[in-house]
This record gives sequence, C-alpha cells and structure tokens, in this order.
Amino acid sequence: MPTPYGYHVVHLKAREGGEEISFEEAEETIAAYLQEQTWRRAVRQYISILAGQAEIEGLEIEAAGSPLVQ
Repeated sequence: MPTPYGYHVVHLKAREGGEEISFEEAEETIAAYLQEQTWRRAVRQYISILAGQAEIEGLEIEAAGSPLVQ
C-alpha cells in the first residue's frame, strides 16, 4: 500500500498474542499517559504564546497571535 513517502516493505518475523487486563490494572498507566500529553500540550502552547510576543529574526517559529491557544 502506498504512503506519502512511497512503498514500504515489512517482514514479520514473529507475532505474539496479547492478553486482556482490567481497567484497574491499566488505570495508572493511562493516567500517566494522559498527564504527560496534557503537560506537553501546555508547554507547546506556552512556548507558542511567548514566541508570539517576542521579536524573533532569522528563525521561523509557529507563534500564537493571542493567548487563546488550543
């Protein structure tokens, strides 16, 4: 199947089955993942706001024009 980068060939050497786990077993991992994603998004937005307020020359940075960033 073609991709934007051309064709890719994959050679599958082995396949291992998974096992179902309860939400209680996965809850801590899910919470940590969501917390990390939220932190990264907040930092990206903060940097975007700072870049929008700064006078930067010679470098292209995606900057926010207002503090209302999503």
